[in-house]
Amino acid sequence: MFPSSTAWIGFVAILLVVGVIILSGYYPLALVGPTPLFARDVLRREKATLKMYDLFSQARGATSTNPLYQEKEQIVRIVVVEQLINESLVRRELKRRLSDGVVEEMVRGMFGQINIQRIVESAGEIYGDDPEIIIKDVLVPQAQQDLLRSDLLLENKKFDEWLVLAREDAKVFIFMRGIVWDGAHAIKE
Repeated sequence: MFPSSTAWIGFVAILLVVGVIILSGYYPLALVGPTPLFARDVLRREKATLKMYDLFSQARGATSTNPLYQEKEQIVRIVVVEQLINESLVRRELKRRLSDGVVEEMVRGMFGQINIQRIVESAGEIYGDDPEIIIKDVLVPQAQQDLLRSDLLLENKKFDEWLVLAREDAKVFIFMRGIVWDGAHAIKE
């Protein structure tokens, strides 16, 4: 006996939705507490970081026979995942300390102190020409980190020490083959 046409339509609809989610990268590759790190963000950062890695390697005369160069994709993926985990922890701590509106306003105020256009032009070769990506992936996370660093300094605390403790306390789950969370770091499995 065959399922009804309604069941088939529902099944096809589910397959289409899953396909769109996968193709657009809206599925988590890791969780930092309840916050997902989406595939699209990890892959976009990974691509930009690999470009930078290649530019620096060429400038230093590194060859493809270097063992680190041969493992660059996995090394870069681990670095990117750690960076995104750190950024998630910083955002969470800022939300705990300040309201979203205050953080947003302070970050915008920090942008007023720099020449964003010059940074966007310089980073365009690596990140592409989309200034929103450069602002989202580079400038905002750095501004948030600087903001938290300043707030911690007012309490006579150091950002690096806070980050070590935050990473140790974080509940992180990584759903990527070859990478695991050891309680404080993303490492090669």
